[in-house]
Amino acid sequence: MEIGPKHSLKNHAADPICLYDLYFRVGGASIGKTNTCIVINSNDVIGDHFWAWRADHGESDGVGPDNFMARWDEL
Repeated sequence: MEIGPKHSLKNHAADPICLYDLYFRVGGASIGKTNTCIVINSNDVIGDHFWAWRADHGESDGVGPDNFMARWDEL
């Protein structure tokens, strides 16, 4: 998610941007990857309750190649 254009100089002090209850999950029972979940380029942004995590688990019946626990050292 990207908020505002790069190098933004616009003043939002009179009407700030509010971001709340944002959830970013990367991965699960299989490996997932990203470089960035959120980029805030704008000024005067209020953020509350962001949850960004790399999940290392998911539903699994323990059978088959896609049923494993993703490890932190895996890409």
